[in-house]
Amino acid sequence: MRIKQGSNICRFLYFFEKDATYIITSGFIKKDQKTDRDQLAKAKLLMNQYKENNK
Repeated sequence: MRIKQGSNICRFLYFFEKDATYIITSGFIKKDQKTDRDQLAKAKLLMNQYKENNK
């Protein structure tokens, strides 16, 4: 998901759960063309933790 606020672009990483439920794992201000690997790793970790805790 992307939101533009002035000259800043905010990105939110999320995943689809079920029944039209989306879980937002992290949000950050993107300054480069590529998404930061640390942000992707954080989002994947949070997604895996969520799925493990909500079996």
